[in-house]
Amino acid sequence: MVDRIWLATWTEGRGHAGVELADAVHRLWRERVTNDLWRLWLPYDTAGTSCDQLFASATDLLTWWTAHRDAVTAAFT
Repeated sequence: MVDRIWLATWTEGRGHAGVELADAVHRLWRERVTNDLWRLWLPYDTAGTSCDQLFASATDLLTWWTAHRDAVTAAFT
């Protein structure tokens, strides 16, 4: 609730239209889908396992976000 009030106040004060925020949310989602694969490449490139724990949480977030894209976008517009 507080987040929505803050976001509404911030967007009114900055003059951002809902369309601009919806576009920003979509661009961030697309970046997560296409550019967050470094967690998969790192172990192969460096034989390291330091980022293994990040993969599961990033996958869960992306799965949830993809299933709720309309609701996420609506929260920012």
